[in-house]
Amino acid sequence: MFAFGVRYCRRKAQYLRASYTSSLSASDTTRTPNEGEREGVDFHFVSVSEFESMVETSRFIEYGSYQKTLYGTAVDSVNKIVDSGKICVLNLHAQVRRKGAAFLPRAAVY
Repeated sequence: MFAFGVRYCRRKAQYLRASYTSSLSASDTTRTPNEGEREGVDFHFVSVSEFESMVETSRFIEYGSYQKTLYGTAVDSVNKIVDSGKICVLNLHAQVRRKGAAFLPRAAVY
C-alpha cells in the first residue's frame, strides 16, 4: 500500500508542478536522498542537528518522525510559494507522527 501511495503522490506532484496556479512544497528531511530525488525539488535534505535547530526556532509549520527519520514543512518554503502568487499544496504523509502543527492562514492543507 505504501508504494502505491508514493507513486500516486509523485504523479500528482508532477501535475501540480506543471500548474501555473499551485506548487507543491518540498519538505525538509534528515534522510539521505533516494536515487533521482533533487535537493529543493523533492525534499530539502538537512542534518539532524540542523533539523532540531529549526524545531527549536519554530521554523516548521508541522514536523514529525517516520521510521526514525524526521520530516517537516518549513514556514519559509510555504511563504516562498505563496509570495510568488501560487497556492501552496502541502504533501503530508499520513503515517508521520506530527508535532507542533501550527495554523498558517496563508496556506491550505489538502
